[in-house]
Amino acid sequence: MLHLSLNKVRYTLIFVPAVASMYLEQFTAYGIYTLLVLVLFLLVVLRPFARTQPLQRLLLLAEIGYGAWLCGHYGGILYFSALSAVFSYAFLPLPRIRALFLGIHLIALNVALYGLDPRLLIAANGTLLLTAVLLDRLNAASADQHAAVHLYDELRKKHFELDEAKNQLLDYARKVENAAQAEERSRISHELHDDLGHRLIRSKMMMEAAIQTMPGNPEQGMKLLTIVRDQLAESMDQMRATVKRMKPGASERSYSLDRLIREIGRETGIGITFDIEGLPYPLYPSLEIILYKNAREAVTNAVRHGNATEVAIKLEYESEQIRMTVSNNGTVFPAGENAALVPGLGLGGMLERTRLVGGTLSVRGQAPFTVITLLPAYRKKQII
Repeated sequence: MLHLSLNKVRYTLIFVPAVASMYLEQFTAYGIYTLLVLVLFLLVVLRPFARTQPLQRLLLLAEIGYGAWLCGHYGGILYFSALSAVFSYAFLPLPRIRALFLGIHLIALNVALYGLDPRLLIAANGTLLLTAVLLDRLNAASADQHAAVHLYDELRKKHFELDEAKNQLLDYARKVENAAQAEERSRISHELHDDLGHRLIRSKMMMEAAIQTMPGNPEQGMKLLTIVRDQLAESMDQMRATVKRMKPGASERSYSLDRLIREIGRETGIGITFDIEGLPYPLYPSLEIILYKNAREAVTNAVRHGNATEVAIKLEYESEQIRMTVSNNGTVFPAGENAALVPGLGLGGMLERTRLVGGTLSVRGQAPFTVITLLPAYRKKQII
């Protein structure tokens, strides 16, 4: 758009002085004068159509020399027609090429105007230099504008990429939450099948034994019935706890370590301590779910498999990550690469859900037995 406007100015500088000179000056042959002006215009028009750069520059040199000769031969305001060549080389890409053509233009103009009043020569040279400087500044401003537009396009592209990354992260977080919910349903299913189902089967078998024993040994039969009663009471408590976890809408409210500590402490009677280090910041729900489930699994393993009486949970908030350690005073299990494969510990599920968000899970086998969960700190404010 800028070049089109400058071409219009350039053509105006050629034709307006040429036409005005026909009325202001007295020429012996107006036909030859008109032909000479048309030749200058032809040089201007043909140069953009030259296929090679050397040919374009050769035509530009011809335009500069011919325009200077025409100005020197006819004089007057045709100087502006000779000045029009500066609009051609002022926008060449290399500064040294522009300076070279400006020097050639000054030499040609001074040779053509040799013998005139020095004041006129100074004015002509000053006008040419001033025009060249102004066009150079205009060229620089145009380049800055193009750079700004390019930078804006890059920023807009980065914005779209960032928005896409945010959407992918949100989708990834939803998948993590869905995976956590699926894992919770699977856990409840296993609890119902393994613990509650086995207790009910055992109660049924003991009830049948009591029925067989009652006629011959009432005292032994009553003992069996008492055991059956206690097992049924425990089964009812477990059923209530399971139904409570399955209650709709309770999942979001229940993923709290404070709530977990209160529930486990009330159910098991063990001592649990909870410490926080660093400045807490809001985490995305998927990370809270992973911390909650890993802590619950570690505490459950400590009570069920390690016979622990004390558990310590520490949550450390760091700038780039969040670390949770769950230690207990129970039986020490083997650590290392095979720790996740210890039957009954459930570390495989903990490891899988931790890796889903790019975290790591490690086990320290020395007393006290410790499970360490390390998660990247995806803060909620960073992705919402």
